[in-house]
This record gives sequence, C-alpha cells and structure tokens, in this order.
Amino acid sequence: MVKITLNYFLIIIVSCLFLLNSCKQVRSGKDYFQIDVRSSIDNKAQLVLLSELKKDLKYIKLQATNIPLRFIQKVELTDDFILVSDRKGLYKFDHNGQLLMEVGRIGKGPGEHNGNIRFAVNVFQNEILIYSYLQNINVYDLHSGLFKREVFVNSDLYDLIVLENGDIVFFTWELPGSDSYAELNEAILIDKFGNRKDSISNIFRQTVRGNVMGRPSIYNHEGQIQYMFHYRDTLYRIDKSFNKIVHAAFKTDNQESRNNFMLTPTPVVHYPDYISIPHVLENNEFIFLTFQKGILGSIKQNTTTALFKKLEKQVLITPLGIINDLDGGMNFWPQWLSQGKLLAFHQAYEIIEYFEQNQENNKYGPDFFELVKSLNEFDNPVLVILD
Repeated sequence: MVKITLNYFLIIIVSCLFLLNSCKQVRSGKDYFQIDVRSSIDNKAQLVLLSELKKDLKYIKLQATNIPLRFIQKVELTDDFILVSDRKGLYKFDHNGQLLMEVGRIGKGPGEHNGNIRFAVNVFQNEILIYSYLQNINVYDLHSGLFKREVFVNSDLYDLIVLENGDIVFFTWELPGSDSYAELNEAILIDKFGNRKDSISNIFRQTVRGNVMGRPSIYNHEGQIQYMFHYRDTLYRIDKSFNKIVHAAFKTDNQESRNNFMLTPTPVVHYPDYISIPHVLENNEFIFLTFQKGILGSIKQNTTTALFKKLEKQVLITPLGIINDLDGGMNFWPQWLSQGKLLAFHQAYEIIEYFEQNQENNKYGPDFFELVKSLNEFDNPVLVILD
C-alpha cells in the first residue's frame, strides 16, 4: 500500500512540474490590449481613409515574364531587394520590380527544395533561409543566391523568423493530438546549426481533437516577434528570455470549443456563431484584424476586416478595407509587415477592372494612372507598400 501511495505521489509531483514548466513561459503584461470582438462585430461599418495613416503609397510592378505569379504567400524587404514567394519558389527582385534571380530550385540535390516552402531573411548575416515541408532548412547567400549549408530540423514548421544573432525561431502547426506530426511546442528556438535552445510549449494542444489545423499569424514589430494562432483568442509577443507575453486578448465569447471541431468537405457553414481571427498585424498606431464568423469546410470563406486604434482603444469595422483617398486606387489592407512597412498586393487584372469600373467617379493620381496604363491582365501582381 505504501508503494502505491508513493508512486501515485511521484506521478502527481512530476505532472505538476511539467505543468509549471509549460506555463512558466506565459506572462500577462500590465498594459496588454483587451479587445471586445464579439460586441464590435455587428457595429456599423466605418470609412477609414488611407490619409489617416499618414504614410506614403508606392506601387511596384513585379516584372518576370518567365515566372507567372498567380499567388503570393509572403513578401520580405531588405535595403536592396524584395523577396517574394508563391510557396512553390522564392524570387529576388530589385526595388524597381525587376527579377534578379530565383533562389534555390525544385529538386533533390544539395541546395534544392521540394516546391512546398517557407522562407525567412537574415539581414544581419546577409542570408536567406528556405524550409522545405517536412524536410530541412537550406541557407543561401542573400546577394549571390549561392547555397551555403543545410540546417536540420525535426518538426513540421509553419513559418520561421531569424533573430539578430542568427538563431532561428520557428512555429509549428496546431494539429489534432492524434496526428503523428502533432507538436506540443508552438514555438521552438534553435541556433544556426539546428541545435535546439528553447521552446514554448502549450499543453492544451494535447486536448485538440477533430480535423481542424490551427496556423499562426506571425510578424516582427520593432524587433519583437508576435504571434497568434487561428481559432485562439490571444496575441503574444516573445521576450528576450523566450517567454510568451500576452500582448492582446480578444473577447469572442465563443461557446463552442475549437478543440472538437469536425469539418466536412461541403459548402456548409459550420459553427455559425464561432468567431475566429485568421490574420492579425499591427504598426505603432493600429492592430489590423481579419475575422470571420462560422467556418466553411470546402471553399474560401468571406472575411471582415477591422481596425483597432491603440490610443483610443476603439474597434472600427472596415469591411471595405482602408479607402485609398491618396490617389483613388484600390482600397488597401495589409498582409505583411517588413522593415517597418505595411505590404499588400493586387492582381493586375483586378487593378484594370477597378480602373475601368470607377474611372468616371475617381480622380486618379499620376502614379496610379501610369501604373494602369502599363498593365495587361496577364501581368504578375503589383506590390503595394505603405511607407
């Protein structure tokens, strides 16, 4: 009887230590933002003007006739280059939009990838990192594009960011606990050789069932990595000790548990009252939110955009995005943050169609007018940079 009691006691102690170790990295800052999404979602739509952001607008036409880009997964800026990925490959442009080279290529040899990639830029050591899905990270020289080395990883990465010292932070998918690739750690820190240094675990991942994968929004704002997982309600930042700190808490008042979601491949809205935030981004003045109500199992779902004004602590519902009153061009909604600049893109045919449908009502600025005249509907996308 004593042995059973002692063993039971040891199990309790070990479990408590594990819980403490998992939770020790979560901190709630004294001044984190509290954002009531549920009560704001049905508010009257607001018109927010691009001029209110007090930024300059720039268009860059991506010119690469032999590489048709029909989708852009990620864009990163450096002082000299623009790096663009469609998830199949990585392309380096100059700041005028001229294609300079493709970095890496599909294949099975050294320096080649499998065509399902994520990438990050190490501007501190002039390197580009390309991760192949379920494989490793290839490292290339930023300027020459030459392959330098391979970094071995042992996790299913969703995306990655490089720190100033060369360390790599990568984020994992939130998978059902029964999945063979399910990872307890949501963020993992490794050195440039692939040695694991630290991690941020989430024990609640063990309770995830169903068939819905969670993916994070990730961005670097003023040197701080911030992230939030889809279907969750907290935006975190990572401090220098690799702890996660609450940066913003979103009140959704969801009654259903994301852990049990089961979706079927039909165009039917599941969990129609459930609010999720698939994308979040910010600058010094605003947090940009993309959210949706209900979940579709088979087709792309309509989303709504909202602007949280940090100073006023106010949510503005902006279903049209941010109205472009600077040059009369298409409305703007940021998709990435790089080098302190907000970035988005439009397809060439979308710009032409917008121009033709609105030219009687709009007074277009000279840059937008010249851009339209230079496009045909089969051209590559146009980057929009808010600087």
